[in-house]
Amino acid sequence: TTNSGTASTLVAQEGGLFTLISGASSGNNSLAYADSNFKVSHGPLVMEARVASHTALTTRRMFVGWGDLNTLNTPLTIDSAVTVSADATANAVGFIFSSTATNAANWYIAGDKAAAVTAATLVKGFPLAADVFQTLRVEISQDGTAYFFINGNQVGLQSLNTSTGQTGLLNAVATTPLLSPQIAIE
Repeated sequence: TTNSGTASTLVAQEGGLFTLISGASSGNNSLAYADSNFKVSHGPLVMEARVASHTALTTRRMFVGWGDLNTLNTPLTIDSAVTVSADATANAVGFIFSSTATNAANWYIAGDKAAAVTAATLVKGFPLAADVFQTLRVEISQDGTAYFFINGNQVGLQSLNTSTGQTGLLNAVATTPLLSPQIAIE
């Protein structure tokens, strides 16, 4: 789905490459998503995407993760500093990149549980660069705890989940709404 610019396309190359293209004006979005068929309480849920930005990162916002709306929006964004905004979504969790964030070279992670947005956590050690692919993985356990990985490395450790012995973002997302995997750019 796109609200301006060229329609997104599947590029003929080994493994396929889905290209999201938005218009050049502020607020132009492009979103790739599946139907909202996935419930955290029936999980665990796993979403993994290999992503890269093929244009300058100076005027870009991106989201990779899970969201509860299949409408043209960027589920979670950082408008300035580290303040996370939920664009018309009540439940979302994932990676956020924003050229207007305090650290405009790295990913952040955050969640939105029943319209209560968590603070953004900076992910260090995996800066973005134009045309460099990174594999982002978001796992959500049945209790709504989210685990984040970049290129196979767990990142964004916050709290210990005593039931699994792993660290992750506790209470990242509600367990009963239907979610879909989503990749969005603005």
